Amino acid sequence: MSEIKKAKILIGLIKKALNEYTVESENELVSKDGKVLYKVYVSADAVRVVPLGHTSAGVSVFKYFLVNRMFKRLRERDVVSGKKNAFAYEIVTDHANAVHEIIMRNFSDEKMLKELFNAIRWTFRKSLEASTSFTPRSGIGL
Repeated sequence: MSEIKKAKILIGLIKKALNEYTVESENELVSKDGKVLYKVYVSADAVRVVPLGHTSAGVSVFKYFLVNRMFKRLRERDVVSGKKNAFAYEIVTDHANAVHEIIMRNFSDEKMLKELFNAIRWTFRKSLEASTSFTPRSGIGL
């Protein structure tokens, strides 16, 4: 076996071992014009969404679509079906009602997670369109 092949196998084993200990992975959603709208951190027990621009929890698309139609509906569906660990969410805001983080737990499967990501993506895009401009929050580093 060549040294290059051995090195590739070793690198593969190291990557596999590191992945087992990774706390969370990071992804981001970029708008059509290249602006990063939010970062998504996925760990074994939670998904955290951190918007990079100002998004108000009081905006109707956020409040009525994302919270009422998506989050509450998914939670109620799990509770009614008797799931032991029903879908749970937390929206972290500041004193001005700006969303700093959305934390979701107990998503039942990959289909549910995709549904949540699509809803969040749509909500943040609509929220961005409704605002006059994209203004990054201070203290957020890329």
